Amino acid sequence: MKPGPRGHAPERQAAAGETRPSRKVVALYGTAADRPDPENIPAPKGMTPAGRKIWAEKIATYRKRGQKVDGFQDALRHYCELEARLNAAWKERDGPPMAMITAYRALANEFYDTPASQRVPAGAKKQDNPFARNGKPAASA
Repeated sequence: MKPGPRGHAPERQAAAGETRPSRKVVALYGTAADRPDPENIPAPKGMTPAGRKIWAEKIATYRKRGQKVDGFQDALRHYCELEARLNAAWKERDGPPMAMITAYRALANEFYDTPASQRVPAGAKKQDNPFARNGKPAASA
């Protein structure tokens, strides 16, 4: 038993919050998500014409979604150029190598361009887990 007054219940401590000034969290730098995207996001220099076309399409799509683009231009450039190369490779006899397709799928996932990577909107009901019923008695009707 330690000396001194008795401590408060965890609920009361959580409700009171942190009062020590030495523990106060101060954000030194804002995150990229805090800053709004500029009105015009030009394609980076050195992109191929096909990559520039895909860039414009992707920027328009992401603006419709309200998705953040500013700050992620390098990754988006790689994504657009890879898609342009894939489109060209599909026209060849053998098609693109599987490594290229795998890299494209990873980038598509990062930019939420696949059905599996779509975010669940806030407040939306999650799907029920069919295995959660295991071991429970059947519902009586």
